[in-house]
Amino acid sequence: MSSSSSSPSIFILGATGYIGGTVLSDVLKAYPESKVTVQYRQDAHKEVLEKFSKQIEPVKASLSDASLLTTLAAQADVVINCADCDDLVSTSALIQGLEQAAEGRIANKQSKAVYLHTSGTGELCDPNVPLGELDETVYDDLNLEQIVAMPESRDHRVVTNKVIEAFERGHFLGYVILPSTIYGPGTGPLNRLSQQIPNVINYALTTGRATYVSPGLNIWSNVHIRSLSQLYTSLLSLLLSPSAPPPPQTGHGFEHYVLATSTAAQGTHSWKKIAETVGDYLKEMGELKEGGAVGKEGAKVTGTNSVGLSGRAKQLVGWEDTESVWDWLRADTEDTVRKFKEGKGGLKTNWGN
Repeated sequence: MSSSSSSPSIFILGATGYIGGTVLSDVLKAYPESKVTVQYRQDAHKEVLEKFSKQIEPVKASLSDASLLTTLAAQADVVINCADCDDLVSTSALIQGLEQAAEGRIANKQSKAVYLHTSGTGELCDPNVPLGELDETVYDDLNLEQIVAMPESRDHRVVTNKVIEAFERGHFLGYVILPSTIYGPGTGPLNRLSQQIPNVINYALTTGRATYVSPGLNIWSNVHIRSLSQLYTSLLSLLLSPSAPPPPQTGHGFEHYVLATSTAAQGTHSWKKIAETVGDYLKEMGELKEGGAVGKEGAKVTGTNSVGLSGRAKQLVGWEDTESVWDWLRADTEDTVRKFKEGKGGLKTNWGN
């Protein structure tokens, strides 16, 4: 098990997905001498991963294979979890493996292992705000009092708290990364499409009309997939360096809680405007008879609010995302339509997040 900052052994979960695949591609470039163990579940994905890079060692494992995940985590210098952010079993197994290996790493004079955990800014959604209405709350990840105060009943929060508590125990280093609406083409071996905006497009193609949740006042922050992936590699480089921040003091684990949101002037978007613009594009493409969008109560698209400021990423590694979702929306629409026609697009189920 290498402890070199230039060629760490790396274990990635969720690399067959959109975020994880793009992170995988950037990690391979950043650490060309590293062996990268990649978890997969479908047999057909093994060959795809092997062809993607000779650095990859595919390992078949479901998120419920706790014993195997614990073993793989214990063997790695770096664990990057881009799989299901609500899966407590797999996350607990990874933490167990990292903590089990900690004593041996000390004995072998190795640096602490690193864990990057992917959550999402669904945590910022207040369920008490009616869908489609505006919530003017802006969450700042440098405001510990505000971040700590979010209840465990929020989406993804149970698992996030589990990770934060592990950081506080100090056996390994890491960050929880919470992306907002992600857009742009991914660069991974399999899934290169996001979820929320494609849901708007797929719903329009399925129903014949672009739709938003009435009255359409809700807003979200956003982030470009390549900028997001660069945040992962920047934080990884920091954590593997001699100047890596120490484990947080007890009670301050949320200092390792990083919102990944655009810093551009138009770093938030209205879901109503997204739907209207998508509707116009689809009409221009000949996919819909009418442009624009209509509001409906209970429409199966995002109706929540989630706005966050990513001050901690800039403070830690100088990270900023200056892309604009509007510069990429037409291309995302075209890509989603193409996948839809190939039978590879489709509606997801977690509309509110």
